Parts: sequence; C-alpha cells; structure tokens
Amino acid sequence: MIRKALGLAAALALIAAGTAAAEWKGSSRHAALLITQKYTKTSIPAPQVADTRRTFDGGGVTWRVYTVTWKDGGFRHVAVHRQEDGRYMAIEGIENDKKWSQAVFLGR
Repeated sequence: MIRKALGLAAALALIAAGTAAAEWKGSSRHAALLITQKYTKTSIPAPQVADTRRTFDGGGVTWRVYTVTWKDGGFRHVAVHRQEDGRYMAIEGIENDKKWSQAVFLGR
C-alpha cells in the first residue's frame, strides 16, 4: 500500500513539474497600457490590447504574450518581460518567419 502511494505521489510530482507554467513578474494591466502607448506614439491608430495569459521562457527570461489588434483588421503578437529594475521590454511576433523581433524598451 505504501509503495503504491509513493508511486502515485512520484507520478503526480512529475506531471506537475512538466506542466508548470513559467512565472511572469509584472503587472499585466500596466504592460497592456505600455503597449497601447507605444503604438499610439507612432502614426498607427490606437490598438486593442488583449492579455492571452500565456507565458513562455526565452532568452533566459519569462515573457507574457498579448494580442494587439486594430479596427482595420490588422494584428500582431507582442510579448513583454519585466526586468528586475522595473523596465518593461517588448518583442513582436514576426508572423512570416515565425520568429520574434529584437527586444525594445517599452516603459516603466
């Protein structure tokens, strides 16, 4: 009985370790506001920014993914990382190449 319980506990621990999402440290609302402000500063119309609540690890840090859309039907994926000093950095999804752009400063 004890052997069976230990085996089950080990299996559950392995499953939990494999499905654990990366922890993102930052304010998702603030990141969305910074994304909106970044696009608004250009000649591009203000977008709608939606938090996908998905994260991924890349470049040794955790990124949170947002979908950015415009009324004319355009869209892009933007991932945001908050650095230890409070700076938010962003990368854009390049759909054709299935890659991410270079990181740029988004704001504080």
